[in-house]
Amino acid sequence: MRALSTVLAAWLLAATASASTASIPVEVRAQGAKPMRLVVAQGPAFPCSSPENHRLIEGKIHPGEVVRASTTTECVCVQHTREPFTEIDWAPPFHACRPRICTGFGRYRRCVPAPDPTIRIVVESGSPRQ
Repeated sequence: MRALSTVLAAWLLAATASASTASIPVEVRAQGAKPMRLVVAQGPAFPCSSPENHRLIEGKIHPGEVVRASTTTECVCVQHTREPFTEIDWAPPFHACRPRICTGFGRYRRCVPAPDPTIRIVVESGSPRQ
């Protein structure tokens, strides 16, 4: 019995370690009339450009453009500029997370990762967050 517990614990540890290093795709789509500045980072801190975070995407994105990156975390920090001052007017940062499928209600609610792990983000130059 002890051997079975040891094998099971080793298997769970290996599964957890491989899941935490798995690459999760990130896709950012820009909408609006003007190009904007964009920062997408992996890490817990706001603003997204904080030294505590690891920047995945940083630069200018044009309307209709799609930018892709990958992360090893479940959520990313997103921040972009907005009109009329698309070089300096930063919208509030927010976290975008890997999609989940949830069932049940209340304390019986259970959520599992969606089959497609892609974190899809739409940023709008005309409003702070979409």
